[in-house]
Amino acid sequence: MSEPCTESVEASGAMVTGDYLISGITGIGKTPVVQAFAAAKLAQSRPVVILDIGRSYLDFCRAQGGTYVRPGEDDWTTVEPYGKTPLYVCDFDFGFYSGSLPFPVARAIGVPDGLLVVDEVWNIRRRYPGLLDLVRMHVAGGGRFCVVGQSENDVAPFSGLSMRTRLLTLALAPEEV
Repeated sequence: MSEPCTESVEASGAMVTGDYLISGITGIGKTPVVQAFAAAKLAQSRPVVILDIGRSYLDFCRAQGGTYVRPGEDDWTTVEPYGKTPLYVCDFDFGFYSGSLPFPVARAIGVPDGLLVVDEVWNIRRRYPGLLDLVRMHVAGGGRFCVVGQSENDVAPFSGLSMRTRLLTLALAPEEV
């Protein structure tokens, strides 16, 4: 796996030029880092797809004017557009899914310099068996990715998908432990 990333995390377009594997315990601040990356891509008018569990990005989706989708048992049954921004948040909170992503989301996969975020990767992989292939296809089209998990082991299967992959491990400062 890559060496841990020591650079600062800033919400600038130049910052999200590689692919990121982000690990850290619950509550350490992974979601705000990902939101900064996503906002930077949206500011460049690049599409962003976020695969999530637990509605962590619902407020972000609303604030950015994105589209929120949830899978049903057989298909994507709930689509809530909050604007026309190319942000698509797919929430797997309601079950498992093995089919293709809905059209507006699928259209954003593989777009050069677009961002695909997989949050809580260990749980998404259980609910969406084709996840690794989806990320691989996105990278092949020139897209960037950000995979988020609780530990380095969670994100490790994605480390070889790109030569630009950086590992960012978030941890408490020694005085906070």
